[in-house]
Amino acid sequence: MSFRSILGIILFIALAVSFAFMVLSITVLRSQLSALFPADLALEVDHTLQILLLGQAGALLVLSIVLAVAVFWIVGSLIATPLRKLAHAMDTYAKDGTREPLDSLNDAPLEVRSLAGSFQGLIDRVDDSHKHDTDISRVKSDFISTAAHQFRTPLTGIRWALEAL
Repeated sequence: MSFRSILGIILFIALAVSFAFMVLSITVLRSQLSALFPADLALEVDHTLQILLLGQAGALLVLSIVLAVAVFWIVGSLIATPLRKLAHAMDTYAKDGTREPLDSLNDAPLEVRSLAGSFQGLIDRVDDSHKHDTDISRVKSDFISTAAHQFRTPLTGIRWALEAL
């Protein structure tokens, strides 16, 4: 489940709780009004109060939608997009060893920049280890080649001497 869908579920639950609170408020006020006013006046006040609270519920809905869009945009631009770029850089490096620059993550939150820095450090260590292994392999090859040459040279002289005998 993506971060945005979790955030959407949380916003939906918050909106449902606020609407439930509005319905509860209407119910409580209706019972209080019926106790305070005569039946005909309580109905008028109840109707007016319902219109007022439903207007507030509509304003709450519009405000919630505006806030949800703002939060989704902020989360998308500050968190989801940098994480997506970092994941793409990781996949590219894992696939063919190509480094992708992560300079565009400077505006990301500290945690994402820290993760990108750790990834860069990991890449550096892997590249250093690979270079070290390549150097060791080259030295080993050179040693074997040199040792083989050093053994062949005297053996060739001995073989010629034996052939001459």
